[in-house]
Amino acid sequence: MYLVGNKFQCSLVSSLFSALFMALWSGHSLAASCQVGQPLQQAVGIITPAPGAPVGTLLSTTAGSSGSTVLMSCVSDGRPQDIYVESAGDTVMIDGRTITNIGDSGIGFAVKVQAEAMSGAGHAGGMRYLGERRGAKDDTHTTVLNTVDLPAGKKFSIHAQAVYEFYKTKKKIKPGVYQVANAGSIHLEGESAASDIGVTGLKVMGTCTIIDGTHDQSIELGKYPLDTFSGIGTKTPTKHFTIKMDCSGKPKVTGALRQIGDWDDVYGDPYTFRPTNYDGKGDRGIGVRVELQGKGLGAELIEHDEPKLLTESATNEFILDLNAYYYQFRDTIIPGDIDANLQYVFTFE
Repeated sequence: MYLVGNKFQCSLVSSLFSALFMALWSGHSLAASCQVGQPLQQAVGIITPAPGAPVGTLLSTTAGSSGSTVLMSCVSDGRPQDIYVESAGDTVMIDGRTITNIGDSGIGFAVKVQAEAMSGAGHAGGMRYLGERRGAKDDTHTTVLNTVDLPAGKKFSIHAQAVYEFYKTKKKIKPGVYQVANAGSIHLEGESAASDIGVTGLKVMGTCTIIDGTHDQSIELGKYPLDTFSGIGTKTPTKHFTIKMDCSGKPKVTGALRQIGDWDDVYGDPYTFRPTNYDGKGDRGIGVRVELQGKGLGAELIEHDEPKLLTESATNEFILDLNAYYYQFRDTIIPGDIDANLQYVFTFE
């Protein structure tokens, strides 16, 4: 025997250990048995933020799943048990892309939850209010909604309803289709089964939308012989194109042009975009320029740090008139095809 002491002391220790073990084991065996029903989720619909609204503005309040939603079906173990709501850091998808925090998009999320337990036609526990649960990174806490106290073997179900709120967290809001998962869960004390809380189908509309037909464009600048280019500064005839947008709230529109893929000012000319289809070293000596019609070549079109103000709209129709052309920036040029894939970025206030 390795224990030090007489037999009575050893027997006492052994008895206490056995009693504690049985108590813990017995308590576990009495836990209520629950099966998960429907998640507490809401397809919110469309939110169109008003331009110029300050940070913190409530954008939408939407009633969520009704109290008739059965989140869990359980059998009581005969002792009082708490119904919990546990919040969690949000996992958010915008247009199918995952971000770590919904607040990073300029939209904040809050949920106000009530829950009750029902047995037959009666209430087994009254509704309780969770306060708001704001969507934030690493925001995790647990709140007791109410307590269920029923005889052992009594069947009951947990029902819940929620109000979802969306508010502005940044000056600029990212439009798109949002899906919020892992926002939280509802579960019964001692139960591993839980019903999730989340948001689906939230579509955040931009202040402006690009009118069909001007969204994606292929501008043909044409083919030119080498003798067209007589030296640095030579330009080909311009090709005019427009981008049209339908806006709300008469916003300030800022925008910038950037090249898709890696590029830098290797030309020493921030206004000239290099060909994206040339794999050789160096450059062809010819690039592509885009300018605002009637305003000439403007640095506001090139994105380096922040897009520059293009216009402060007096109406809700925004038309951007642009000209594109080839531009020679080297004494020596290399013949061949020249493509420049460019992208416009617009923001609105």
